[in-house]
Amino acid sequence: MTSFEQLFSLQARQHEIWRRLKAGSLNVEDVLDVTQGILDGIYPIENAANSYVQQVERQLTRWQELGVVINKEARERILKQAENFVPASWTDTPLVSGGFGYTLPRCFDRLWDAYAPPAGYIKYRYLTAETPLKYAPLMKPAGDMRLVHFDPNGYQSLSPVDALRQAEKDKVRLASIEVLEKLVLDPGWAISWDGKASPYPNLSGLQSKYGAGWSGVPCLSKYVDGPWVGLDTHGAVYAIDELSSPVVREC
Repeated sequence: MTSFEQLFSLQARQHEIWRRLKAGSLNVEDVLDVTQGILDGIYPIENAANSYVQQVERQLTRWQELGVVINKEARERILKQAENFVPASWTDTPLVSGGFGYTLPRCFDRLWDAYAPPAGYIKYRYLTAETPLKYAPLMKPAGDMRLVHFDPNGYQSLSPVDALRQAEKDKVRLASIEVLEKLVLDPGWAISWDGKASPYPNLSGLQSKYGAGWSGVPCLSKYVDGPWVGLDTHGAVYAIDELSSPVVREC
């Protein structure tokens, strides 16, 4: 006989799954596979443990669909990192980074061009986002194609300037093009943005021309009345509760 306490615990876990799906830190296909296995009486514990590997395999496939050549050594190294992936927070997720390299503005433009928005949405790049770009100090990615930790909820409510200061103290890197990589590899991420559990992301690891100096950052937004996903630029000194500065950590 199932107890009330057990049912309450199940309900709490169900709520947590919904919250993580909405935040983009869980892949809906993984959740569907695992829950269907439970309903079928398989209890796929191994599949649940390997959900990060499955997620990374899909990302590698997507990079290949975009024309990126991934050699056997790199693929095996990345999948091994996925097997050992331990999230640093409930919103932390693995991300295969570096498919288009890190040279600005080429990789930035290629990623935006490659982004295919969810069904029913269009994408729009504002004129304010057509500005020169450079990496913020100490924020430039380094290395070849690799797996990284990506936390989309990093430093929510802080201005990009304050997030940059805090990231230096915390010895982490603010995401730059990784935000666009996440969007390209997981287009449905944009649907989850609500400014609360799933904030709208700044690309705070980048600096853009804003007024007379390098005082802006690229940012992403979603408008349901369009509906469209927008790429824009705003001032780095402005703190907005609905915005985050995603964080990247090396695996």
